[in-house]
Amino acid sequence: MAAITLDDDDVERIADLVAERILERIEMVDANADRWLGTTEAADYLGITTNALHKLTAARQVPFEQDRPRARCWFKAAALDEWRRGR
Repeated sequence: MAAITLDDDDVERIADLVAERILERIEMVDANADRWLGTTEAADYLGITTNALHKLTAARQVPFEQDRPRARCWFKAAALDEWRRGR
């Protein structure tokens, strides 16, 4: 296996590229945390079935919003994350 020699400028360029990629990923996570999810997306996000999520919403055990009674349920990804940590 051949050894690679890097000078300080090379290391700095690599560090800049890595930092840029990390910031892009953080921005993606932040953007996803504040988005609304439908029932199927929320169940997938939590790693449970839609039936299990329906049971949690019926029991008011998971955070969700509705426009009116019996309307579609909407979930904020950030609220689901907080709920999951507090369980």
